[in-house]
Amino acid sequence: MSTFRAFDVSKPPPLQALERMPAGWGIISDDIGAGVYAALTTGLVIHVVQPTDVDAVVAHLLRVL
Repeated sequence: MSTFRAFDVSKPPPLQALERMPAGWGIISDDIGAGVYAALTTGLVIHVVQPTDVDAVVAHLLRVL
C-alpha cells in the first residue's frame, strides 16, 4: 500500500499529465497509473530479491505492517 501512496503523491511524469484529464477521469487515471507503477516496482523487487521461503517473507511483511 505504501508503494502505491508514494507514486500517487509524487506523481512521476506520465501521471501528472493523466491528472489533467477532464470530468474526473484524471483522478481515476492517475490512481490506476500509480497502481501500475506500484505493481511493477513490487514485482521487480520480488524478482531481484528472489525469496527462497515465501512463507517467511509473508510473515515478515505482516509483522512490519
